[in-house]
This record gives sequence, structure tokens and C-alpha cells, in this order.
Amino acid sequence: MLIRRNILLALMFLWIFPTIILAGPRIVHITKNTVIVRMGADGQDLVYQVVGTDKEDMELYYYNGNTQILKKISPPKKLRPFGPQVNQGKMLYAAGNFYKKVDVYLYDLKTNKHQVLEKDVAWIPTMALTSSQNGHHLFYDAAKDFDGLAAHVTYRGAGVGNMSQGPWQISGPIFRRADIPPQYHEQIKNEYPSVSVQPSNDPLMVFQNNEYGTPNIYSFNLSSKSFVRLSPSGFYQERPAVSERLIAWEESERGFSVSNESEMVILDRHSGELFRNFPKGFHFQVRAFGPYAIYGVKRAPSAATPSIRVYDVNTKVEYQAQNCFPGSIFDFVPVSEGLYVAQKVSSSSSRILFATWDEIKSECR
Repeated sequence: MLIRRNILLALMFLWIFPTIILAGPRIVHITKNTVIVRMGADGQDLVYQVVGTDKEDMELYYYNGNTQILKKISPPKKLRPFGPQVNQGKMLYAAGNFYKKVDVYLYDLKTNKHQVLEKDVAWIPTMALTSSQNGHHLFYDAAKDFDGLAAHVTYRGAGVGNMSQGPWQISGPIFRRADIPPQYHEQIKNEYPSVSVQPSNDPLMVFQNNEYGTPNIYSFNLSSKSFVRLSPSGFYQERPAVSERLIAWEESERGFSVSNESEMVILDRHSGELFRNFPKGFHFQVRAFGPYAIYGVKRAPSAATPSIRVYDVNTKVEYQAQNCFPGSIFDFVPVSEGLYVAQKVSSSSSRILFATWDEIKSECR
């Protein structure tokens, strides 16, 4: 049975903090008899996946902060849904189970219509969803088998840069295809896509590739269709994130699933400046939005307690965002106004908190 590493990491997010909520964040939404394990957000639109009863696990949930209306979304064929992402009224997600292949769907929140994009993907895809004036842009990784071999990133959308509507696939290896025997091409993995279509003259996707035996990070320019290898290192470079301002990823000696220590690497796309050498500890699950990198850490003075940090490349300051979000946390999503956090309250309930960027930079004091 394959459980994608990012699904396993969601279970690692059982964070233990004091339960007192400090000044700043507000409770946006509360769930009962379910715990949120994956979440997507776009402005006031929130979508999430839960763990609860067998029946509740089979649905996704859409909550609008303006109307405060909660809506259940049932995938076709009574399949279990995973990893929803939302943008401009559309939701991208996968549905299936751990023992069989899954399907990839695009769902319209207004018309309630599902569109199947790909069937029988061999593992749980990691997905990215964004939009521009041309329409929506969808990226997800798919594999030939349950070990993730021959994985590629698929693009579908309204056209961005010089890319057509799709489906269009990025299949590795990147630079050395002619040097690697064809029978080994099936061992290549391209996964964990993240995309920013801003600035419009430099739309970029970043992803993880294992062409050189250990994971590396590549960027792919959607206009020029050119690749750049960002992490020429013998260490594991994993699970990147990109915004219009920065690219960030994790670096560790043996990979995030087994390493006890890891580094956060942040690249400023404007200046080319590289930020690293943060205090020693474990860094994981980075998100990117504008000038902000948001990530989890386990390091001194509380090395046994995971917490949230936000690094701002404009101020070159790492903010103690865990002051805003004490409690057991499973996921977090940045939006233009601030940061949403899904927090476990008890064994059978959770809530979504929100703090603005100004509150986070004041560390909710």
C-alpha cells in the first residue's frame, strides 16, 4: 500500500502547544466529529479534507467566510477525496483509495459540476491550481505505478506563457536523456509541482526531480519552456514552493521522511539572493506567497515542539508565527490577506484560524 509522503506528513502535524489563543488570530470555522488534514484557500473560499467516520471521509467540504455556509461535496463514484485546492471558483482534487488508482477532478463551485481530468493515476497526486486573465491553470503529478516510477507533471489550462491548453507533460530526465539508457527512464520521478503565473512575463513552475539519484529542485519557465536546476547538491532537495517573489525548498542529508535535521532554502527571484543558514533544527512543508515563505520547524529553544515560522525576504526577518497559532496544527495556507491554519482541538474536532500578515509580523503581541 502506498501512502504519499505528503499524506504521511499531514499526520506528523499533530502539533502540541498551549491551548490559549493570543491576541490577533480569529476563529473562522469549527468542525465537529471530524479533523481537517488538508486544506486549500482562496480569499474567503475554504476547501478541506477530513478524517472522521467512514461516511465523512468520503466527502470534501467547502466553507465560504462571507456567507458562512458549509457545503459538502461528494466525488463521483463514491470515491474518497484527497488534497483539495481552490482558486477563483474552481476546486482541483484527487479521489480514489490507497489500494487502487485514483482519478483527478476539477469541480465548479457555482455549477456543482465535476470534470474528470485523468483516470487511474497510480498514486495520490500533489496538485497546484492558479489562474490568470486567460483562465485556470492546473498542475499535478502522476505516476506509472505505486512506487512513483515514471512520474511526470501534467499541465492543463487555458494557456499560459507559450504553453498550449494541454494536457502537456513534463517527463524526465531533464538534461541527460540521451546519456541514460531508455530502460532507466522509467525510474525517473517528477513530482511536487508548485506554480506562479506572476509576473506574467516570467511564469514559473518548480518541481522535485530525482534524475541524479537524489531529489533536486528544477524551475520550468512556462514561456520559454526552459529548465534551470536550482539545487546542485549531494543532499536531498525536496518539496518546493514558488511565488512571484521567491522559491523555497527543504534540504536534508537523507530526506525529510528520515532526517532529524534539515535546512530551509529560500531564493529571491528578483535579486538572486539565497537565504539559508537558519538556526539548526528540522524545517518542513514550506508554502510561498509574495515575499513570504511559511514553514514548520522543530528547533531550539523547543526542539521537540513543531511550530510555524514566516520569513519575509523584504525585511529579512523570520517571524514567530507560532505565537499566533498555538495548538495542534495539521495544515496552513497563505492568501493575500494573511494565513489560514487548520488546528486540531480534540480527537474529533478542529477549527480554522486566520491572522493577517500585519498580525503575524507583530507576532500577535
